[in-house]
Amino acid sequence: MKRYFVPIFALLFGLSSLNSFAAQFSTKGGSGILYKNFNAPQNGDVFIFSGSMDEVELTFSDSTKNATSFNWFEYESNPADTVKLTENITVFNDSTTLKNIKSDHGYLVKYEYTDTVCTINEIGEEICEEATLSAQRYVWIAQYKPMETVTWNNDSVVCDKLSLYIEPAMKYTLGNAKEESIERDLTIEYFTFKKEENNPPSIQKVSEKPQIAGMEAILTVPYVDTDFTITDDWGKKLGSDAAVFVTDSTYKTFAVVAFPAMTVNDKQPNELDKDDSWDRDEFGNVRVYFSEELAEAEANISQFRTSAPLSVDFVSNPSDKVTRYEWHIARNPDFSGDVVFFQEDLNGFEFKEDSTHYIKLVVFNTNGTDTCEYTAYACLNVSESAIYIPNTFTPDGDGINDEFRVAYRSIASYRCRIYNQWGRMVYDSDDITRGWDGTIGGRPASIGVYFYVIDAVGTNGKKIKTQDNKDTKGDINLVRSK
Repeated sequence: MKRYFVPIFALLFGLSSLNSFAAQFSTKGGSGILYKNFNAPQNGDVFIFSGSMDEVELTFSDSTKNATSFNWFEYESNPADTVKLTENITVFNDSTTLKNIKSDHGYLVKYEYTDTVCTINEIGEEICEEATLSAQRYVWIAQYKPMETVTWNNDSVVCDKLSLYIEPAMKYTLGNAKEESIERDLTIEYFTFKKEENNPPSIQKVSEKPQIAGMEAILTVPYVDTDFTITDDWGKKLGSDAAVFVTDSTYKTFAVVAFPAMTVNDKQPNELDKDDSWDRDEFGNVRVYFSEELAEAEANISQFRTSAPLSVDFVSNPSDKVTRYEWHIARNPDFSGDVVFFQEDLNGFEFKEDSTHYIKLVVFNTNGTDTCEYTAYACLNVSESAIYIPNTFTPDGDGINDEFRVAYRSIASYRCRIYNQWGRMVYDSDDITRGWDGTIGGRPASIGVYFYVIDAVGTNGKKIKTQDNKDTKGDINLVRSK
């Protein structure tokens, strides 16, 4: 004969999705909060209390079962060593309440309930009947302990994550008989060196919710020497006047960081770039900050100028503890064949040849065999050389197309000569940023057809032809509407 249960509600144990915990404890009186509910194997609830326990009542209920026959037990540390309680207990319907609660103690409630039990007999018939079953649940009442000491390991070099050790510990033990730490809900304030959006980096106070592992609070290592102000949010909720702790010693950092930026002069009139919605510094220079990941730097490549020659300034913007710098510049993302420079800043580095260029800054703090380092990346693209020549201009003073101007990218040298119909040269310039205003000797030139001859060489050293691969000579129409 096979026997099984047909529950008319969710089982008490084993369903992690049962967030409401139909069978659970609640408290009344005193200053307390629920820390956590646990399913099997802990099978219980944990509360934290601050101050007197004199007025605290502990109630157990099971809202989905017709619970009966409640029995209370108390233990100090080991759930196997319980003492049955017979006083200060009341029962009302499917709940029971215990008074005279002790902090840093555990309690166990055993109870009975009815459920439908079905069996399959030898000939396959299902037989169901009501049965009395038993269950139990644990609870731990922890006394809140304000922070008394905060320490860190001064003997190890920390480059990434810093561990703070908070004492004293708060512990609990539930049904699995394993002593566990109550993890404090902490907010830590400290000073560090950081950058906000596209603003220059500076020393700033930051607030961080650290990762908690038992008595250990793990946070981002500060990049400057600092003390810590630690707020225990459990303590604040409990109304403790000792919920904030300020370290009495200063953390001496060894870690380093840098927020390098590359800047270049803004583009010239009629100089073509794919994107001109760039960030600019206070001097109007185009600026891009480096990224922590190469892929992010590649994604930001359109945020910088592309028309060569690009005379780029690289500024490291390091934290105080940096002792060594390495600038790597290459045409390959793996930085093979790179050139390396070792100064703090790298000014006036010129990019001429059309290609994608990869830049990496590595900063170090080294003391004997101890080293921390940090790496940041940037990319820029130099566009192919090209010129674009108009066929008409209208020097009528309306501010629209008033000059014959050549649009261009990545031009190293340039000369433009313009002739009238009789072969007389009326304009000669080697400045590609300027154009002919349609005057001869300061007087307006006659409307009609003129002829240009342009000699241009790209920054890649090659002679330039027009966008449709024609020689850079032809005719231009001078038109006036008035």
